[in-house]
Amino acid sequence: MRLNAIGIIAIAAVILGVSALGVERGRRNTRTVHTLLRDAPDVIVGTRVTYLGVDVGVVQRLRLMNGGVAIDADIHRGDAPMRARDSMRVGVARTVDYDGSRVPAGKATIEIVPGPPSARALASGDTLPPALPRGLTIAPIVDPVRLRDSLANLVRHLRADSAELERRLRAPRAR
Repeated sequence: MRLNAIGIIAIAAVILGVSALGVERGRRNTRTVHTLLRDAPDVIVGTRVTYLGVDVGVVQRLRLMNGGVAIDADIHRGDAPMRARDSMRVGVARTVDYDGSRVPAGKATIEIVPGPPSARALASGDTLPPALPRGLTIAPIVDPVRLRDSLANLVRHLRADSAELERRLRAPRAR
């Protein structure tokens, strides 16, 4: 009888140890990310987070702030190749075609929209910017640093050309 009790205790200890290991492994793979959206209709704690349509996490916290809704989400899928320059928006889990249009027919989700593949991997604690609403794009996509540098170069050339033009206009004319 005593041997059976020790055996049961040993089996219970092994089961608890394995389940604790699984919980700890899940915590290590969880990344918490943040965003601030202008509005978040129908988003609640527990709303699913998707990446490329795949369920990757869940909203853990919502806070009203000046300028919008702060959202904290736990990402549980370690295999999702999310990047620090991805963005987030409110989406709908399912849509249906109705009279030639896609119409929301499901629950709200938070969608993570892929950004440039060259960005670093998403880390726990990162804040992702809001994404453009579905259907809106900026084309072509331009690297903001290259755009700033190109505009600065253009301004420098315009200033140099305008100084040359002004010098020529003020110079006496030969007759």
